[in-house]
Amino acid sequence: MDQTLVDVTGIPEVEQGVIAVLIGKSGEKEITACDLAEQACTITNEILSRMGGRLDRMFVP
Repeated sequence: MDQTLVDVTGIPEVEQGVIAVLIGKSGEKEITACDLAEQACTITNEILSRMGGRLDRMFVP
């Protein structure tokens, strides 16, 4: 099974139906794979390689 869990406890703006951007840009805010790797104390390659093959990807030049 492919599952990802994101703890949004204590974030009042989050409610059911709100879109969560894990990597990318939303409005003026952006989070990169490098940002996630830093927060997880790992390397970018580990973040990207652990994303399942069935995950939809959109590459923007």
